[in-house]
Amino acid sequence: PSWRPRAVSPGWDLTKWFKFGHVPVILEGHYDYLLHLDLSAFSDPERRGEYTLPKRAHVAALARAHPASELFLVRHRSRRRVVEEWNKTVALQLERADLACGFARAMRAKFGASVVNAAPLFGLGEFVRKVKGAVVVNSVFRDTHRALVSFGMMRDQNVLPLALWNRVASTTDKVMSCDTHRQDEDLAKCVHLAGPGAESRNIQLLGRPLDEPPFTAAAFACSPIHAPSVMARRRGRRPWRAREPTKPRAAV
Repeated sequence: PSWRPRAVSPGWDLTKWFKFGHVPVILEGHYDYLLHLDLSAFSDPERRGEYTLPKRAHVAALARAHPASELFLVRHRSRRRVVEEWNKTVALQLERADLACGFARAMRAKFGASVVNAAPLFGLGEFVRKVKGAVVVNSVFRDTHRALVSFGMMRDQNVLPLALWNRVASTTDKVMSCDTHRQDEDLAKCVHLAGPGAESRNIQLLGRPLDEPPFTAAAFACSPIHAPSVMARRRGRRPWRAREPTKPRAAV
């Protein structure tokens, strides 16, 4: 995209480009699958600073068990839905509230609120992807990278679930969702990813890029001062908001 709603560092641009936007030719020519790991896989507090790399044999066994699958994702350990992650990352100031709000508004307009509220969340610090002939995963990853840039989003886990459901309307064998309770199970308990099902008939421009008009950042922009909560409203409860910092009490 030629217009960007926020400035980012060259390092961020390069990292996201190689993670989602591009597979180097040298890898395409020599490898069938890639195991991606980034720092978040090693810094999970549940692992207490310990991490054992999945063995090559484990990845090979996974590929043999699911030869049609192009992508193996690990479910997020702490949260289940992408809307929860939107709110959490805004509260932690990992996303700008106005830009996250604009992205949420655009996605609800494209998918419908019920689809967005049900979209699953994945931890993208580790995943396995097929390299050769991976039509589905390549289109999903390119769409993720493009939407990150177009909407000014910083955290890829806030975007990829909707890029997936934009391409996967029903249960598919192309993408596997893997459960995670212990590190050695990360690449073992996997099921086919389920799409939004019957709700997919209401998705506008299904399969087209997430930022394609009319669903652009400019069209759904939120005020930086009055950006509403991006968290879906729960029945009988107000949207969760970050607490305002308390002022220190004067000494008596």
